[in-house]
Amino acid sequence: MGEEFASNEEGTIFMSYWENDEAVAQWARHPLHQEAKRLGNAVWYEAYRTMVCTVDHHRLKT
Repeated sequence: MGEEFASNEEGTIFMSYWENDEAVAQWARHPLHQEAKRLGNAVWYEAYRTMVCTVDHHRLKT
């Protein structure tokens, strides 16, 4: 569905939005994601946190 990120001197946050749990599971099994996870653990990140959340609704005023 989409993604967002923000960054400052304290770190970076990345959020991805998925249609449903099966879409998340499919991405988790995707070879590109598997390689990104491997590189993240081995090279890119000293520490990270993953949170899985459900969005019940949202509001946007532009």
